[in-house]
Amino acid sequence: QQQHDQDNVLFQAYLEQNYTQDNLDVILYEYVNASLTATLERHVDPHQLSQWLRQLQELQHQAQSKCQAKAQFPCGSGGGGQGRKNPQASHNCYWRDMGCGYPCLDQVFSLASSSS
Repeated sequence: QQQHDQDNVLFQAYLEQNYTQDNLDVILYEYVNASLTATLERHVDPHQLSQWLRQLQELQHQAQSKCQAKAQFPCGSGGGGQGRKNPQASHNCYWRDMGCGYPCLDQVFSLASSSS
């Protein structure tokens, strides 16, 4: 247990210092995030932005409540492929295990688009 706690402390220190300083993904994210924020502040009405954000959050809520239980993944709970047990799982993702659940998400978006 003591070794585990010590490893956790070292790992946290690494994440707080070296990881963010030397990680190009983090640097890119921070740059793009700052650029997007500046662009939005200059060119988008705050009221409109707030309205768009509420719409996005509502769509995210609908997607989660309606689709979370419907998404079928190519791997079973044990980590192996589902194969013959669930052939639909291979047709429920865009590619391999990426974008799983998209048919339900497409329905949620389609319904939201037609009602607005």
